[in-house]
Amino acid sequence: MIDVFTCFTDEVEDVDVAVEDIKCGLANMVLAANSVGILHCDSGYVESGVVKAVCGILPFEVVGCTTLSASTNGGMGFILTLTVLTSDDTEFVIGFSPEIDDDDPRKPVDELYEKFAARMERPKMLMVFPPFPRNFGGDAFVRALDACSGGVPIFGALAISNDPDYKYSYTFHNGVHFERSLVLLGLYGDVDPYFFSASIELTDILKQHAIVTGSHRNIVTSINNMPALDYFESVGLTNKQNQGALEGLAMIFSPREGPMLIRFCIDHNPDESIIMTGEVPEGSSLAISAIGPDTIMRSTEEKICEALSVARGRGMLMYSCAARSWTLGIYGMNEHEKAAECIGKASPYHLAYCAGELIPARYGDNSLSNVLQGGSLIICVL
Repeated sequence: MIDVFTCFTDEVEDVDVAVEDIKCGLANMVLAANSVGILHCDSGYVESGVVKAVCGILPFEVVGCTTLSASTNGGMGFILTLTVLTSDDTEFVIGFSPEIDDDDPRKPVDELYEKFAARMERPKMLMVFPPFPRNFGGDAFVRALDACSGGVPIFGALAISNDPDYKYSYTFHNGVHFERSLVLLGLYGDVDPYFFSASIELTDILKQHAIVTGSHRNIVTSINNMPALDYFESVGLTNKQNQGALEGLAMIFSPREGPMLIRFCIDHNPDESIIMTGEVPEGSSLAISAIGPDTIMRSTEEKICEALSVARGRGMLMYSCAARSWTLGIYGMNEHEKAAECIGKASPYHLAYCAGELIPARYGDNSLSNVLQGGSLIICVL
């Protein structure tokens, strides 16, 4: 059994006040034999030294990553959330990879996983926090972890930040922040997770007479032999002055082989190529679908209520795609507000926005496979 405690601070500048907030929030916490913390916050808490100071006063190890915004029991917004997992019969093992270069994360992830593979048993699940996916999509991390772990279920979120270039996207390990390292938490022993995913409803799909004619991993360089941004400008979906219009737009790629892929644009390059949350094979055909705010809010409520029926007081760890927040626009806190409304004090929880959601998903034969989702809210009940 895993007990879960949550607390938060909204003090981003005064380190002493932030530390006191966390101390007060955890005052009634009773730690079991094994404990670990999961921390999420805006990058401002890193720059001010709050993350390092908070981790420094905790009697357990901490993992996590930066996020657009977060919420937990009693607080939401640009806050720092700390979720504590503690148990007598579950062990927590954490580690971080060497710096991941532009080639492939496989070797650094293999080196990291040696620490976990050395144990007598396989972990029951892995919580994973990869760096922002600028040079390869989240699929690459899924493949690397599947290869070295033998398909252990993974759940987690890719780091993101609020600055235009996402250069302050960090992963965390005990108060140290990384730009290019993956952080991993292995759960061993008595672990019985339940996974839920609220995928977007693809409505008003507009098929394009378009083929991806140039791509490399998660970078789409050309569509119909035009620079990617030029293509979207030609069909009226963006212009040079408003390239952010592509954010929140579901791009549905159908490769020559394999399942349909839902991808989102997270940035663009000076050469007018676009950076996607996941890989896009060359030769894929393209369709487009807008995500509606009503769809987002309806799926959030339905899936949280479904998870609550199983949780019954157990902890709920939740991550939502940044595209959902971008689509909500000036109502970007609505999903946090809905979580607070639905959950209240029924279960300890956190919800954080991320650059990509990693979760086991069921396919036709009912088997679980680890995947990178797009536009989803994912939930793990512990």
